[in-house]
Amino acid sequence: MYRLMIQDVLDLDPLDRPYGLKPRVYTELVEKSDVQSESVILVCDIGLPCLQYDYLFLRNVGGGILCSQKFIDTLILNQVPCTFYPVLLRERVSQQPLDKKYFFLIPKIISHDEAIDWERSEEMIDEETGVRWLTKLVLKDEHKLPLLFVTNGRYLIHETLQARLIQLGLSGMLFAPLDAFKSPYAGVRRLEIETCLREHPENWLLWYELSSVCRTEDVISTLQQCIALNPNSEKAWYKLGLAQSNNKDLQNALVSLEKAIEINPESHAWDLYSRILSEVGQTNKALDAALQWVSIKGSVSPFPWYTLAKIYAGMNRYDKAIDALDQGSTIRKAVGSHMEEIFLLRGNILYRLGRYQEALEAYDQGISTNPKYRELYKCKLEVLRYLKYSSEVIAVEKKLNELEEQRKKNLKQKPR
Repeated sequence: MYRLMIQDVLDLDPLDRPYGLKPRVYTELVEKSDVQSESVILVCDIGLPCLQYDYLFLRNVGGGILCSQKFIDTLILNQVPCTFYPVLLRERVSQQPLDKKYFFLIPKIISHDEAIDWERSEEMIDEETGVRWLTKLVLKDEHKLPLLFVTNGRYLIHETLQARLIQLGLSGMLFAPLDAFKSPYAGVRRLEIETCLREHPENWLLWYELSSVCRTEDVISTLQQCIALNPNSEKAWYKLGLAQSNNKDLQNALVSLEKAIEINPESHAWDLYSRILSEVGQTNKALDAALQWVSIKGSVSPFPWYTLAKIYAGMNRYDKAIDALDQGSTIRKAVGSHMEEIFLLRGNILYRLGRYQEALEAYDQGISTNPKYRELYKCKLEVLRYLKYSSEVIAVEKKLNELEEQRKKNLKQKPR
């Protein structure tokens, strides 16, 4: 059985982390023969706190791993195929050489087609860009694989070698399950929580925390277990409603969100509650919920106003929708994900109001936020065609075609 092997020195000051002074050393070394070099070929600046660890990620184009002498000795003893090169360490501040021996490690690299069982592995797809991501890795012919190797950009370690490293007290490593391929640190935390739950199954807070790191298909059952232990947890009910909504179980999502609001009348559940009501056609009730959410948080956050604007737009009350968007923009500048959707909404409303130049400005703002969001280009193209801006139409058509072609190309590629 294999696990993902990742770094466990997240609490280090970024300036202390090892920095390779040859920017493309990984590319250079991986092309060399599979033998140990006897001479120092890499100089590396490092903070003194790093010396307590046996396994360190190297900041360097292409990445790479620095390992202590004890780590390398363990690999040799267990006949793990790899290449390693001596490293000259310099203390980051004083620039004085350090005596402790470290090596630049390149484990055996195995092609993804040779190592990965694609049919049994699982993936997620970014529908906008077509990029595919592995979420669960399944290996084929495990008995033919070395105890430590790299495939698809991840370091994998067999539990036999993992146990020996732990037994020897080597530090700087974490081990995540293969079904946490995209988010290995969440996988590590999941294992920790599951271990605690075996000793304290009645701890509802552990179940709640587990819901943040467990696999998608387990989120609902995990939250239901949390609620069974503490039915008065507003956050658990809200999160359950969100999970049910993501699972397209909208009626049960509404029930869960209503429970969250019953427990806490100022719950964030109002936002999602109003949006789902609008989606299922309960427009007037959705509007009442959105107005309630604005009354609660509208003085400190722009997002309740954006939710209200979307509901007004769905009711064809475009002047009200623009007023809500304008009101939201006066609260504070909103940042973060999905801002492109807000600009898209604004542009579409302005277009319907006949305010074409303002609509183009809104689409351009959205594109600057997310240059790969195809819907913004499509809507902008519609306005430009209406206005008969021929030269700009050609430029946007070209960009949109490039994005479409890249998406098709991404869909054909193996998952990352």
